[in-house]
This record gives sequence, C-alpha cells and structure tokens, in this order.
Amino acid sequence: MGMALRSDSLMRLASSLLLLLACLPLAVDATTLVKMDPPALGRASDAVVRVRVEGVSARWSVDKRRILTDVRVRVLERIAGECGETLQVVQPGGVVGDVGQKVDGVPGFTQGEEAVLFLERLGTVYGLVGLAQGKWTVERAKAEVLARPVPVGARVVELETGREVGPSPALPLESLVRQVRAAKGVAP
Repeated sequence: MGMALRSDSLMRLASSLLLLLACLPLAVDATTLVKMDPPALGRASDAVVRVRVEGVSARWSVDKRRILTDVRVRVLERIAGECGETLQVVQPGGVVGDVGQKVDGVPGFTQGEEAVLFLERLGTVYGLVGLAQGKWTVERAKAEVLARPVPVGARVVELETGREVGPSPALPLESLVRQVRAAKGVAP
C-alpha cells in the first residue's frame, strides 16, 4: 500500500512539473551557430572555391523523411583545396511539390549567382562549412569586387563568451582570398 501511494505521489508531482513547464514562456532559437571568420572557415574546409550556380533542385531523401536541395556549381577559381570543375552541394531543406521543409541557418541559392563557398567533402558531394556562414556572395561594384556574407538566419555566438554577434563585414574579394590562403598555408 505504501509503495502504491508513493508511486501516485510521484506521478502527480511529475504531471505538475510538466504542466508548469508547459505554461512557462520559452524563447527557443532553432539553430545556434558558433561564429566563424574567414580564416576559421578556411581551416575547417576541404575546399574553398569561387563558383557560379548552374542549377538548384530539391528532392526527397532516400528514406522519404527529409527534403534535400542539390546545388550544382561550376568552379571559377580554386582558392584552397582540391576539387573538380563542377560540384554538387547538398543542403537540408527545400520544396518538393506542395511540401516544404525549412532549416534555419541554411542559405538559399539562385541559378546564375556567383559566390565563394567553404566546402566540406561528404563522399562524392559537398556540404557548406558553418551552414550559411560558408557562403559569401560575390558582388561587382564599380571599382572593386566584394565578397559579402549571406544572412545566416540563425543565432550566431562567440565561442569564448557565448555572446550573440552580428554578421561579418563585406570584404574585397582579394582580401577574403588572401585571408583564406594564409589560414590554409597556401601560397598567394
């Protein structure tokens, strides 16, 4: 009898705690990333390349539980690392028919755009290092070519302090290339 009473009390306590937790307002960030500057991105990458996007298509994963987006790119310049002339970058999320899956921190791609990508080899395909932090859009201004980090779409924090930080500044493309090559120990 004492054991049944104790079990009932524990169940009521657990139910009360769950109810209390359900009533508390919670601020939840679905994705939190550790800030990576260009040298850190370069060191973590198998290849860093300037590319032109040739195509973007979404598909169901083999198990039909997730949507993946394939981004086909042509390499315009190898900044660091070895890779082929054309690559396939695979990202989580996308839209297939009437079904969409959004993943915070994953950047979009548009056919024809030019970008610098920090890539991790995943077998025969690649993924972005640092999610959206691994994509910098190339913009051609009148006097110079800039590399601009894309909006991350997630919370970004400093590793040392845990403090939330803003986006990296745009850089002249040649400065980004220099920083990455120095971090990878590649001659300029």
